[in-house]
Amino acid sequence: MNVADMRALKDGQLVRVLIPVSGEDFDGEERHLPAGSIATVDNVRFIGGPQGWGLDLIFRVPDAFDSDDDPCTIINTFDEGDDDAFAIEVAP
Repeated sequence: MNVADMRALKDGQLVRVLIPVSGEDFDGEERHLPAGSIATVDNVRFIGGPQGWGLDLIFRVPDAFDSDDDPCTIINTFDEGDDDAFAIEVAP
């Protein structure tokens, strides 16, 4: 995916990330998801500086729930400054 493709994504759109991802959930637990995980676009924005355009993605952690019994999620931001920023494709 290039910058123009990234900027064309819409909030709520589903994408597939082609690399493994990790991040803390809302309870502070580190979660790891494999390459090929599906995420929901939360925000496409211009961050500025070397980061350029960024994309906030929400990942649902399969079979996991937080302390409030809500589905467990992590949020990752991909931006132009990342080597793997464009390892994303629109999900079918």
